[in-house]
Amino acid sequence: MEAVSWRGGYTLGQDPVEMLRDIKMFALEFKQQLNRSSTKNTMEALELAYAMAELPSQQTDDARHTLRNPNALLPQIYFLTSGQPDGEAGHILHKINEFDKGRNIPVNSISWITPADPEAKQFVKDLASKTGGFFRPIEQAS
Repeated sequence: MEAVSWRGGYTLGQDPVEMLRDIKMFALEFKQQLNRSSTKNTMEALELAYAMAELPSQQTDDARHTLRNPNALLPQIYFLTSGQPDGEAGHILHKINEFDKGRNIPVNSISWITPADPEAKQFVKDLASKTGGFFRPIEQAS
């Protein structure tokens, strides 16, 4: 499994439509890589994503003022998957707090699954719910 980090982000005044377009392009490119990969290591991928997530320092817009919207700088994790986790889902969800270390980083979960795979859908839904992220299923015909 190859970890991929998207370092795009929102800057004050940026067009949100442009940012969303960049995120979608990254997700589609990643899905192509995911389809070529036959191995998954869900636990390792999440642990690595949390380790790579950086919280911003107290940055300022000039030397005197803190940024007006510090939430715009907070990290998020985008978890993309095409099936069930390779480990026990409950165990993986239990480890999230350990990986997060109190930073409250949301995991936005996107799954490409078949309707016949309710366990995979439930795992990514629970992952997003537990972390305060969003869940988006992209269901493919069986």
